[in-house]
Amino acid sequence: TYTIRARAFSPDGTGAYSLSVAERVIVPAPTPIPLTFGQERSGRLVAGGPTAEDADDAAYAYYTFEAVQDGRYVITMNSSDFDSYVDIGRPGEEYFESFASDDDSGGELNSRALFQALEAGTYTIRARALGAESYGAYTVGVSEFVAPRAPRPGRIRVGSTVTGSLDSNDPVFEAFKRYDDYVLSGRAGQTITVTLSSTDFDSYLVAGIAGPTGFATAQVDDDGAATAEEGGLDSKLVLTFDRAGEVIIRATSFGDGSEGGYTLTVE
Repeated sequence: TYTIRARAFSPDGTGAYSLSVAERVIVPAPTPIPLTFGQERSGRLVAGGPTAEDADDAAYAYYTFEAVQDGRYVITMNSSDFDSYVDIGRPGEEYFESFASDDDSGGELNSRALFQALEAGTYTIRARALGAESYGAYTVGVSEFVAPRAPRPGRIRVGSTVTGSLDSNDPVFEAFKRYDDYVLSGRAGQTITVTLSSTDFDSYLVAGIAGPTGFATAQVDDDGAATAEEGGLDSKLVLTFDRAGEVIIRATSFGDGSEGGYTLTVE
């Protein structure tokens, strides 16, 4: 026998109320539907179907795909009926183990998750609504992530400021960080300050050189241009050249897949 104590939140709360008790019906987890790359499947979330206790009782469906080690993938879910949300991971005995997720990166209320598989195997997409009692039609798909080839770096000089943007046409590094590269020349003993600012994303600056195996990082900064009074997410690097030469300044974001405009200043 269990006792329910019905009370007001505040000590002086009074007034009429209603109390009801109903048996909760546990709906079994759905059978996962396999997806192939480039395929988009239609589905519908309905009342009375399975719900995710660890996601505010949102209705959901399962899909699976096969990944290779270090493979990079794009998972999309679109719906005009509800706010979509995708989790990528593996179902557990009690809760879903999510390795990546997304709410609205697909535009409006659609989802677009970027996922890199650390090991080969079968991964599960939990296609769901953002909250409870949201139902309707949707499409879900998975494709291999193909990054654009890196263009020839631009050039930037001391005393100059350039504006640019990170978008889907830019190459990526460290999984899904989009970037633009600029070549900066310096004299022996010269100290140069480089600042990257953006109102669209958390900026991240990387300085390095082009080596025989690709880009080699020498120095990085995330929020070095932020102040204690104002805070902020702008980046700053202070570079001192031991000898005359060139470095590559990589303007990028702290988070994967971020896009938007930026300003790069060299002083």
